[in-house]
Amino acid sequence: MGVVLGVIVGISANAAAPARLTVTFLGFPGEILMRLLQMMVLPLIAGSMIAGVCSLQAAGANSGKLAKITLGYYMGSTVIAVVMGIALVNIIQPGVGRGFDSVTSLNSTDWRCQSHHGEITAHLDKKPADYTTADSLLDVLRNMFPPNIVKAAADMNILGVISFSLFFGAVISGLGEQAEPMVKLIEIFNEIIMRNYL
Repeated sequence: MGVVLGVIVGISANAAAPARLTVTFLGFPGEILMRLLQMMVLPLIAGSMIAGVCSLQAAGANSGKLAKITLGYYMGSTVIAVVMGIALVNIIQPGVGRGFDSVTSLNSTDWRCQSHHGEITAHLDKKPADYTTADSLLDVLRNMFPPNIVKAAADMNILGVISFSLFFGAVISGLGEQAEPMVKLIEIFNEIIMRNYL
């Protein structure tokens, strides 16, 4: 219902040629919702992964096998997404025939394109010109082992967070009674995040 209502309102509002301020106010609630969801992603993943590994270890399950399956599944799905993205870009070739620099020459009515010009060019500047498909695939493996877990969390490197959480949970589980207070704290943290998310 929300999607249908959003499409109807969006088409109707677009037909009326809204001003930039009107579009900003219309999109503001959705922007806040997306920020809230993104805010909960990393705590939800890290808390649930660590608590899950600890609970499985306490039940006598093979947490090492679980870690391999989880990382293998996530890495495999990420590789498939990278390959599909590269293939679709080469097939569809978005942006061919018009450079991003030409956006700056648009008239004032094309503010939708102008507002994203800086973001697009900044993103393109991050990648070298000779960036290949092999580099994209190797980046998947690099992201599994981030040199800084805090930076990985800030960059939304989910694969790195999952790897860290699995190893962290496995090490905590191996400490036995010594780590029980930490395990309890993580379980409480995970319960808090789950209640906030739901």
